[in-house]
Amino acid sequence: MDKDYQNKFSHLYYRGRVGAAALLHALGISNGDEVAIQAFTCMAIPEFVYALGCKPVYIDIEENGFNMSPESLETKLTEKTKAIVVQHTFGIPAQIDRIMTIANKHHIPVIEDCCHTLTSTYDDKLLGTFGAGAFYSFEWGKPIIAGVGGAAIANTPELDKKMKQDYSNFTLPSFIKQMKLELQYRAFTFLYRPTWFWYVRSMFRLFSRFKIIEGNYNEIGQELWGNGEFATIMSAKTQKRLHKKLLSLTQITKHAQYIAEEYTNKIQNTNTNVLLPTIPPKSGVVFARYPIRVKNKNDILQKARANNIELANWYDTPIHPITINQANCVGYESGTCPNAEIRCHEIVSLPVNLSVNQNFINKITRLFQS
Repeated sequence: MDKDYQNKFSHLYYRGRVGAAALLHALGISNGDEVAIQAFTCMAIPEFVYALGCKPVYIDIEENGFNMSPESLETKLTEKTKAIVVQHTFGIPAQIDRIMTIANKHHIPVIEDCCHTLTSTYDDKLLGTFGAGAFYSFEWGKPIIAGVGGAAIANTPELDKKMKQDYSNFTLPSFIKQMKLELQYRAFTFLYRPTWFWYVRSMFRLFSRFKIIEGNYNEIGQELWGNGEFATIMSAKTQKRLHKKLLSLTQITKHAQYIAEEYTNKIQNTNTNVLLPTIPPKSGVVFARYPIRVKNKNDILQKARANNIELANWYDTPIHPITINQANCVGYESGTCPNAEIRCHEIVSLPVNLSVNQNFINKITRLFQS
């Protein structure tokens, strides 16, 4: 399986969002078109939609889940909707069969956001293979961390041909930027531990604010298709590191499954204020992070920080990390996706990466017991 993944990613981009924009561009989607995306997502998603001059249309999520609601999707499609981006949040499969049925009925192409998953399946079929194409990310918090970079795949020969034509016009980052990205990756690998999470996160936010390191998000409209990041491929060293790390994908997958099972067994009977993730029927889930819904989110985050325990708060807003009062700058209107807004007040998530061990699981168990 691992070597198959090495051959799978031939289009490697500066970031996952650049690969997503490349897919939309190859599908012929351009200025003025609408693209359906879910609320309960991050700024990177509307960023690539705006990079093409398109308008994002926000779809609510499932009442008790984390992914796009087919019912909400069908009510918000218009004649201007030219693509649907389906996010498999935390590695949990969206209702891809129902969404594909709706999309096919309206003759709208689907691309899958697989930034949180490489090996999750639905009905024994790998996520990323249902729609016209899929895009991936290999940055912090993802199943494989190779540095700043992403990929995209096309599932039809025609779309792949168009992507190859565009890809030939992309260039490597400058030498200085490649060195900066390499130093950033080395700093991350040296500093990251589940018990150092809060310290490292504070450093990252401070340094990205002053442009010392590459931050997670850009200002909307700052870059346009064919310019800056949206004309750049993955750095050479990141490409080499990615192909090497893909050889460990089986180990990474098995570890994530083991840690998720341990969380489930240890946490499920500790606290009535905790709701563990539900696995949808026919789904083979490999979590990127293990999501938990809680009634006292802020209290738990404060306790986790006080005890140096990694506990992420994303998505803290419907379009993380911008506040809901600022969300109109990316076309989101407060109150239009109520399930997503509710989920933002409930969600915390735990790491499942290779750094997580039994000692960390025991700390998490004690945290939720308290």
